[in-house]
Amino acid sequence: MHARYKEKGISEDIFLDNLGDIKAWLDVWSELKGEMFLGEVPWLWYTLTLRIIKLGRLQYSRKVLTSDVPEAGLFAGDSVLDIHIPTRGALTKDECLRSLHMARSFFKEYYPEFEYKCFVCYSRLLDTGLSDILPSDSNILAFQRLFNIVKLNPSSSIMHFVLRWQITKEEIKDFECKTSLQRKVKAALLDGTQFMSGYGIIRK
Repeated sequence: MHARYKEKGISEDIFLDNLGDIKAWLDVWSELKGEMFLGEVPWLWYTLTLRIIKLGRLQYSRKVLTSDVPEAGLFAGDSVLDIHIPTRGALTKDECLRSLHMARSFFKEYYPEFEYKCFVCYSRLLDTGLSDILPSDSNILAFQRLFNIVKLNPSSSIMHFVLRWQITKEEIKDFECKTSLQRKVKAALLDGTQFMSGYGIIRK
């Protein structure tokens, strides 16, 4: 991985920040297993081979769409920068804007041949229904407002990312919450709320 970064001339700071993805998944899976364990190796392969790169608060991958997203004016064959949201750090609007600025500069410098139409993100955090359980000044809602959210699909991913990785529906009732967000998501799930994942775009 280091050799790939050196070959591209990417800074040591960005390299070291991306190594943090290994520790993040090591922490998640070690807690689940009760011993040191590294999971999500297929996902980490993308980090190790520069197919996903963290720039500030957010991660990005170069993607060519294989199907149409007519709601966003995107079609199969279009190139986009796909945004991923690592669990590390606070998701503040300023940090996200800084990351987007870094991404525009980074891909222009290091991948000038990659002509992308826009940024896209498909995430549990783009569920517009979260406004019903989060305060108006929530970082998550501020993150949503950066996007034009064009469609929503039913999704259970929020319980895995907010409560516990690989938690089952049967385990939710006995889950011990540590944060206000966990408490609100748990209560909503027990109340039968159907959470969604949203598809959002940010123009280049």
